[in-house]
Parts: sequence; C-alpha cells; structure tokens
Amino acid sequence: MRKQSAKVKKGEIEFRKYLSRQHVMVITIFPYEYDQQEILNVLKNRVEKSEVDFKILKTRNIPLSPFLEIGAERCQRANPLLTNRSQAYGVATDISIGSLKTAQYFRRQLKMETMPERVCCDAYNLPFRNGAFAFAFCYQTLHHFPDPTPILTEVKDGQNQRTLSR
Repeated sequence: MRKQSAKVKKGEIEFRKYLSRQHVMVITIFPYEYDQQEILNVLKNRVEKSEVDFKILKTRNIPLSPFLEIGAERCQRANPLLTNRSQAYGVATDISIGSLKTAQYFRRQLKMETMPERVCCDAYNLPFRNGAFAFAFCYQTLHHFPDPTPILTEVKDGQNQRTLSR
C-alpha cells in the first residue's frame, strides 16, 4: 500500500491555504480556479446532488448520525445536509485547516444555522476511538491518494461502520 508522502501532504495544505483565501475574498491567486461567486455556485450544486444520496440512505434506514466526513473541505455536505436538514451530528475532517476555516463563511452564504465539529487531521491516522461513528463518507477525496486502500482500511478497521464514497 502506497501512502502520500509528507511532501505531498504539505503541498496540498499550502495549495488549499491560498485557494481558501481566493474563495472567501475578492482576490485572484490562481486564475484558473473558481472565484468567490463561482465556488458558491459549485457548492450549491454539490449540496443538491448530495441531498439525493442522503435521501436514498434514509430510505434504506442507514443511520446518518453520528457521522464522519473525510476530506470535508468547506463542510458543504455535512453542514447543510446532515447538521441542518437531518439534525444529525458528527465530525467533518480535512487535512487543510484553511479549507475547514472557510466552512463558517460558507455556512452563512448557504444560510445554515449549525455546523458539524471540524477536525484538521490526516485521513491515514484518524484521531477517533473505534466505533465512534455510525456512518462515514467522503466525496471527491479518494483521488488525492496514490492508493485509497489505507484510507478505506482505516475507516473499516477503526470505525466498523457503513461507508459511502463518491
């Protein structure tokens, strides 16, 4: 199993730090990345698409709480769909503190009242006790890893729960 190197992780964190600034301020750091209004539109679209997934899970009686979201970025799924619309509770994680900090800004933009707990951590070494979550999920995250097996194993071994990955 190949894991991300520390150099790659550091690069991802640095990139996300600057990208986060571009998304919440009216500045252009990366001209080929979304600006403030574009990312808000993208997030709204992601919320709509994810809502379908969570509705399907509810019809199948999959417990959505307590949840663990890996690679949560701005909490655009956990926040509006689970903590606000489903009254679920849980933790949104990401390796980038910059991305997680923008969640508060986007919470206001998406007119949401509550926030999940946010934890900056490495998906290879989740800092939670075994069995802490009934449900784990990630969207658009696993492609960041040279081999997603260690991440999925960490969730399976550490949490013993149902997992949804997109």
